[in-house]
Amino acid sequence: CEGNRMGAGVLYDRDEVVIHDGEWVNNRPLLTRVEMTDKNPVLHNRIEELFVGNGSCNGDEWEVLSLSFMPGLRVFRVGSDCFKQTRMLTICGLKKLEEVTVGHHCFMGDENSKKPSYLIVKDCDAMRGLMIGCASFMYYQTCRIQNLESLKKIEMGAMNANSRAFFFTLELVIESGFGE
Repeated sequence: CEGNRMGAGVLYDRDEVVIHDGEWVNNRPLLTRVEMTDKNPVLHNRIEELFVGNGSCNGDEWEVLSLSFMPGLRVFRVGSDCFKQTRMLTICGLKKLEEVTVGHHCFMGDENSKKPSYLIVKDCDAMRGLMIGCASFMYYQTCRIQNLESLKKIEMGAMNANSRAFFFTLELVIESGFGE
């Protein structure tokens, strides 16, 4: 830890007023609401709300993304033009996840790649909404949406627009209770 605050603790000011009572990481209060950009790519397993800024996370290091290490995640929102190099996104077993929103031109996939590309969303008991923007997942080969018992709404692209979300997808599987 090299003298940094890590774990649970309380910070008081000079008048013994509590400034922060909770968990610490690298001498900073642990944030459960994270706004991620290329300049702030910090992820940890206590995130409850994850917001990804426009144009972020487009490097090769994001080729595979699984959110399963964040069991408390409730909201995952992605701006536009993000994760363009990501070819595998799995959102599985997140019991508290309520909403996934992806902006336009995200998770594009590669039309010339021989590698498989897929989106898998399953076993997220609290998920009520899955919203995908225009031209996102355009070249993904597979989209599987399964066992989302609270699901009320799926949006893929926009009505009356040249949406192109999942445009070249070969396999689309939706098996869910839809709030029955």
